[in-house]
Amino acid sequence: MTRVIRGTGRAIVLAGLAAAAAVAVSACGAGQVTQTSDQVAAVPGFSLTAPVAGGGSVGVRNITVDYSGAKPYAKGASAPLALWIFNETAKPVDVEIKSTSGSAVTIVGGAVTTITPSPSASAGASAAPSASASVNASASASPAAPSASVSASASPTAAASSAPAGKPAKVTIPANGYVVLSKAAGAFAQINGLTEELVPGASAQLTFTFSNGVSFDAEAPVGSPLSPLPRTPIEGIEHE
Repeated sequence: MTRVIRGTGRAIVLAGLAAAAAVAVSACGAGQVTQTSDQVAAVPGFSLTAPVAGGGSVGVRNITVDYSGAKPYAKGASAPLALWIFNETAKPVDVEIKSTSGSAVTIVGGAVTTITPSPSASAGASAAPSASASVNASASASPAAPSASVSASASPTAAASSAPAGKPAKVTIPANGYVVLSKAAGAFAQINGLTEELVPGASAQLTFTFSNGVSFDAEAPVGSPLSPLPRTPIEGIEHE
């Protein structure tokens, strides 16, 4: 009888612990959903958000150097970049990009892709770019919106500024809007005159200076290939 009571007590305790664990896991899962529901999916590249005096923030998302294939970028060559620059404040802001990894940073390609909120958008909202966002550019193709937070659905702005080759990397970001600089979008930034060879796995150094007083450094890692590389057979091993 004593064994039965002891065993029953143990069973009750174990059952209670299991139930408590289930509740804890459920609560943890609920908390995780709450914390991550407004986060951007993990992607290669450097991202940073900086607060602005007076409210709001500016930042960059998913900065990478375009993948160059098996060969690295040679010293003195140019390395194209892909990035998004956000302005989550109530006023337009200018930003200039410089790099200690090269002689200069310029914008080349077509027109700069700029996206601004529609008049009906609520100010200060933090949400993923709406599918209704359109591109402020004269180019015929419209790139997909980036997977990063921006404060509103968007509509075209009044005019797009073209980006001739050799133009200094300085752009204007509308209030509560963002700018896309990548080959897929049209105009893109690139580092000219690399000071040293840039290999996969390495990063280029960038500095972003905003007209509202914010300035920060960033690293642009060399991106990964869009598709898996072909397998290279190992010497001395035969394959059927």
